[in-house]
Amino acid sequence: MGRAPLRGGIATAIGTLPHTDAVAAAALVLRALPDLPCAPQLPCRSPLEGMLAPWLRALPEVVVDDDGTVRLLPIPVGAIARHGEIEAVFDDRSHGGLLAFLQLAAAQPRRPSAIKVQVMGPLTLGLELHRLGLSTNTAFARGAQCASAWARALVELARASLPDVEVVLFFDEPGLVEWGTDGVAAPLDAEAASDLLSATLAGADCVVGVHVCGAGALEIALAAGPDVVGIEAKPWVTDHAVAIARLLDRGGFVAWGAVPTDRPLGEQPAPLWKALVELWCELTRRGCDPARLRQQALITPACGLARHGTTQAELALRLTGELAERVHGQAVATRLGVGA
Repeated sequence: MGRAPLRGGIATAIGTLPHTDAVAAAALVLRALPDLPCAPQLPCRSPLEGMLAPWLRALPEVVVDDDGTVRLLPIPVGAIARHGEIEAVFDDRSHGGLLAFLQLAAAQPRRPSAIKVQVMGPLTLGLELHRLGLSTNTAFARGAQCASAWARALVELARASLPDVEVVLFFDEPGLVEWGTDGVAAPLDAEAASDLLSATLAGADCVVGVHVCGAGALEIALAAGPDVVGIEAKPWVTDHAVAIARLLDRGGFVAWGAVPTDRPLGEQPAPLWKALVELWCELTRRGCDPARLRQQALITPACGLARHGTTQAELALRLTGELAERVHGQAVATRLGVGA
């Protein structure tokens, strides 16, 4: 793992877009997020390109229907295939956004220096397999094997398509809300969950991040040791100021979900910038280094944009870029202020 492609003030995205045209989606992210374009995932284009179907389909004990429904086949536990038999194969129906993005990026006169790709994380996959009927141990072991197989295949595909471009790989973990919700008992304890996620991250030969959706268990993601953690820029994260400070002190980055995806957006970035700066001020009061907060900050929408209209999605990405420019300006200023 490493952090070479990253610097303060880069804009990127979480992944999903509302487009049904894969080329149009790819063109948008390459245009709107030139420093770290994010391969789009397009569930409105195909049900097989949704949250879980593209990844769980690689498991021989799982079948995915044409409408994206995931079902478990009646295979005895002792006969469930081992890791080596997972087939992480990309096709247009399940990964059309990714394939169009890589093809269009390769055809650009000036290619990006780095790209962001994402795969569903082992905890979320494990939760779904457990919900479908596998035992806790088997479900999370298979979830980790599945996520690892796709991560390797994804990085290999990206590097084959864009040999001179750095890859930033995020593991999306919407399932972390199961550990972060009061009164909900996750089937795996927090320490085991963090260990499983950490082992999966360690197997990826590139910069790795974890995206925590909503008020998910940020402490589990941070303890797993990612290079980047993606979190919503909301006041509750200040409760984790000590752990965020540790991430920054070891050179890690925070991808701040500073553009809301749960309400309508205005046309100007000023209110979003004010909220982000106020959040950073509170984190500084709780022990985070103010220069590192800016120098090691990426900017993203808070979550995916698949439930938005295409115009709203474009607005969200524009605001993300404008906020990132402000962050970059402050990151440069803080470096100059300390003579770096």
